[in-house]
Amino acid sequence: MLVAGGSDGAAWKAQLLAAARAEVHVFCPAAELSEAFREQLDQFVHHDTETIACDNNELWNKI
Repeated sequence: MLVAGGSDGAAWKAQLLAAARAEVHVFCPAAELSEAFREQLDQFVHHDTETIACDNNELWNKI
């Protein structure tokens, strides 16, 4: 599962997904991770990068 962002809310969602045994990938620059996220980052796969916003058509054309 993919979580974009590093807020406390995103951390909570990532926790729920991990509790359901999902492999959670977090896309967020390390400098923007909340303290709550940093404390449990070892439970997730962290991608220290910006996310790229696009609509479905643009995404489809890249596949």
